[in-house]
Amino acid sequence: RKFPTQTLPITAVQVAGAGSISLVWMLYEASQSGHLDASLLEPLKDPKVAGAIGYLGVITTAVTRIGETKALGSVSSGDASILMTTEPLWAAVFGSLLMGENLGISAWIGGGLILAACLVNTIDDAQVQEWKLKFGIAS
Repeated sequence: RKFPTQTLPITAVQVAGAGSISLVWMLYEASQSGHLDASLLEPLKDPKVAGAIGYLGVITTAVTRIGETKALGSVSSGDASILMTTEPLWAAVFGSLLMGENLGISAWIGGGLILAACLVNTIDDAQVQEWKLKFGIAS
């Protein structure tokens, strides 16, 4: 909220950081496997591969980061933390619904813990004091 015009610079730094780390990781892995030569760029000659990399870089990374940064700039920090905390929960729900992924017991327990943490985060001190009085719990 403080800097509403800073969405693109913030996103640029985020994408540049992620890209830099990815490049260093790719070069390290290539050097470890003995493929740090011209063959590393060979797959980019295929238009499908180049298009897929472009799509992943622009649409699924940069555009979504712009939208997320813009949206998070319009909510309070508490609401933003709840939204960011529940992201793994939403990923599991949509993975299960759209992709047919089976969720194990640890996923259900983890989801429950995330929901419980979000619920605790939304309760303010006045409400806690009201409940203590209502249920006769000493402070």
